[in-house]
Amino acid sequence: MPIIYGFLERITYHNEENDFVVAKLQEKGKRELTTIVGNLTAINPGESLKLTGRWVHNKKFGEQFQVENYEITVPATVHGIRKYNAVGVGVGPRQLHEILKEGCGKLSCFRA
Repeated sequence: MPIIYGFLERITYHNEENDFVVAKLQEKGKRELTTIVGNLTAINPGESLKLTGRWVHNKKFGEQFQVENYEITVPATVHGIRKYNAVGVGVGPRQLHEILKEGCGKLSCFRA
């Protein structure tokens, strides 16, 4: 079963009743965003994901990765930390800048 890794760029669609999600993933080593679909609970832009599933072709939307299992990891890049913080971690822009400037680079440095 294929495994892909990447950074969750944005959520395009979310059904709150069953947690079905359509999202865009920036896969490691690829220029274009990958469309991922599946029942994904509590994912947020900025998170790094390990996804297991299969490639499917949707007649209307093209190639997509149908997620069957997933793991969420803490953002590992400055871009990922900024994106993750934008969805509500609770650190202000100035404090985040100082944390990143000091070279901490780990979300655990400012997670409450």
